[in-house]
Amino acid sequence: MKSSKKSLVITSQREISFQSHPSAATPPLLMNQGPVSQLHIYVDECDREWRALEKERKAIEGTLRKTFPGIKIPAGTNLNLPRPSGSPTKLDHIVVNQMREQIKVANLLERMEALCDAPLQNNIHTVLKRHHMAVCITQARCSEDSRSIKHQQQKPPFMENKATTRRLRTALWCALQMTLPRPIRTPEYHDYEAATCTEKCSVPLEGYSFTLMN
Repeated sequence: MKSSKKSLVITSQREISFQSHPSAATPPLLMNQGPVSQLHIYVDECDREWRALEKERKAIEGTLRKTFPGIKIPAGTNLNLPRPSGSPTKLDHIVVNQMREQIKVANLLERMEALCDAPLQNNIHTVLKRHHMAVCITQARCSEDSRSIKHQQQKPPFMENKATTRRLRTALWCALQMTLPRPIRTPEYHDYEAATCTEKCSVPLEGYSFTLMN
């Protein structure tokens, strides 16, 4: 009986010591960092997402130019874009860059709708609006007193900016798939596809319903 109690105490002590350690999923850079250091990390993450969005948007513009050679696809350079004023910080530059990219992406989505001759899905426009809202919230945070930034955790607004930018990248890719013309399938391809499906799907799937997207 004493040995069982002793083993129980040892087990509980091990659990306590294990729980006291930081999670393995926590990035090393975020451990033992103050609010200012974490702020720089969040800003860098937003900057990387913006650069990825800009790169993908330019690639999509190039794809549309090749796919629709007779139609002009504007690059968004002639738009009335905001610019940083005064003595901008790195965060100010990121916010302005996000706003500029927001306008370019919105212009590109409008162009895609014209190419499709049909409106894009509402989810795509919803993602665009949420990204714009996240950028505006970040801009409002930039205008706060620098003293409050040093003493407060700034994670939620910047993480939302990062998340909405990533969702906008996905929405932009989905809009491209809706805009590109669908490949023409020959009758031989349909016969081959039907034979392949018959071989692989010989067992009926009961209890499931499928919807074919045209």
